[in-house]
Order: sequence, then structure tokens, then C-alpha cells
Amino acid sequence: MSAMQDPMIMQLVGQNPRAQAIQAAAMAHISEHVGFAYRQKIEQQLGMPLPPEGEQLPPQIELALSEMMAQAAKQVLQQSQGMAAQEQAQQQAQDPVIQMQMQEQARKDAETQAKIEQGNKKIAIEEQRLAVDAADKVDRTELEKMRIAVEAADKADKTEIAQAMAMNNAQKGIQ
Repeated sequence: MSAMQDPMIMQLVGQNPRAQAIQAAAMAHISEHVGFAYRQKIEQQLGMPLPPEGEQLPPQIELALSEMMAQAAKQVLQQSQGMAAQEQAQQQAQDPVIQMQMQEQARKDAETQAKIEQGNKKIAIEEQRLAVDAADKVDRTELEKMRIAVEAADKADKTEIAQAMAMNNAQKGIQ
């Protein structure tokens, strides 16, 4: 492929009246190499060599071999697609525009995370404030109960003292 893109070769082929035939022959030759390479990958996937091209095989063996080759070809395709996707991802990762987009997305993600954390802190503070308020109300209620009990005891004491004085006065008046 590189040879076909070489300016010197392109010029030589372009000047030839049979340029289209030469280009077609070169593409056929390249396709043949690609086919051989694919055959090697299938053989590697199968773990055994395939019979030579054009060799006559019994129909049962040919059927079994074709099924195995089809399965191996699917696996080779999946591997090739995986490698192509990985290569594309690596190229995109090196692309400055994509890097900028990834950095922007990472910045937005960090901002979102910071907002979530800030919101969680506000919720925790509010929960603490509510707990303190509730405890304060309980304390005030208890204090109010104590104050009422003290006032009641004070009134009871005053009533007792007044009754005792009245009895004392009454006994003095009898005597």
C-alpha cells in the first residue's frame, strides 16, 4: 500500500497507458496477501494448519472443517474489532480536542462531586441543628416541670407554715 502511495511510483504508473490494469493487479496482489494473513490467523485460532488450497477433501471432512473455520473466523473478527476499537480509543485519547473534552468533563464531574459533598455537609449541619433544638426543647420542658414542682412545693410549704402559725395562734388564744 505504501508503494502505491509513493509519488515516484504513482508517477510511473500514471504515465503508463495500462495504469488502471497495473493498479488493479497491485490491489489483487495486496488482497492476496491480506487473504494469506487472515488464513494464518484462522490457523492460529484453530491451533492447526488448514489443508492446502485446492486440495480435494471428503464432503464430511470439508463440512466439519468449514464449520470450524467459520467459528474461528468469528473469533478472529471479534479480536480484530476489539483491537481496532482499542486503537481508536488510544488515538482519540491522543487527540487534543478529545483530551480537552475529557478534561472539561472531568472538571464538570469534580464540580458536581463538590456540590454533592457541600450539600451533604449542609444536610449534616441541619441535622445537628435539629438535634440540638430538640434536645434544647426537652431540656426546657424538664426545667419547666422542675420550676412548676418547686413552685408547688413552695406553695405547699407556705400553706403548711400558714396552717402551723394559725394553729399556734389558736393555741395561744386558748391558753
